[in-house]
Amino acid sequence: MRHTKRLFSSLSLVVLIGFTLYNCKNEKGQTPEVKDNQKDSITKQPDEIIDINIAREHYLTYENRRVNLIQKYEDSINRSDKRWINQNIQQDANDPNGKGFDVARYVYWDYKTIKNYLNYIEKEAAEANVEISTLRFYFSNNKADEKSAIHPRQNSIMISPTLKANNRDFIFAIDDSNLKSIKPQLLTDDFELIFGNNESNGNTNLYENSKAHASFLPNTSTANNNTIPNAMFVAKSLTLNKGNSAPPPHH
Repeated sequence: MRHTKRLFSSLSLVVLIGFTLYNCKNEKGQTPEVKDNQKDSITKQPDEIIDINIAREHYLTYENRRVNLIQKYEDSINRSDKRWINQNIQQDANDPNGKGFDVARYVYWDYKTIKNYLNYIEKEAAEANVEISTLRFYFSNNKADEKSAIHPRQNSIMISPTLKANNRDFIFAIDDSNLKSIKPQLLTDDFELIFGNNESNGNTNLYENSKAHASFLPNTSTANNNTIPNAMFVAKSLTLNKGNSAPPPHH
């Protein structure tokens, strides 16, 4: 009997020590176990990923259907400019491909810039009490006389967030003229500001909150009456540009 009690006490002590060590291990900051569904959400390949062969086909399709047309057009503009005739001799000497105008094939930003941009637009949207619905990538073209453009006349990309209103997506800017009541400012697809009429005082104003969009959103027949030139009102832009296009001009 005494032997049985001693054995029971020993087993109890072992269990107690094991339980204590297990708890201490967890208290020392052991990483919590990630659930299977959480792992899947982190590591799952996006459905939008395309095969490398398909990516190359798309790249070559653009080359065959667009690049030559763009290059011929831009070179024709150069030839019509008398200044180009004198400059072209020297340019051809430094142009290993003899192509003249360089057609952009891609636009890039460094990874940290994109991460910072995503954080920035999320912060601005949260302050305006709206939710970003999509990211819209606009095709654009650098102006010929734009000094800030890295490669004048080359194609580029603009990125703009959208919000959902009246069953469609709108790109938007931010009106922070009143820091106590920051609001989103809807834009048309071609970056014109959309305004609605305030029937109580007859003045144009921004809508009061994110749920009031549909009361003044334009339809196809009245859109022109509800927009004003951007020069008349300055809203904080959320559109990203100034990417680096390639190939660069020959030097």
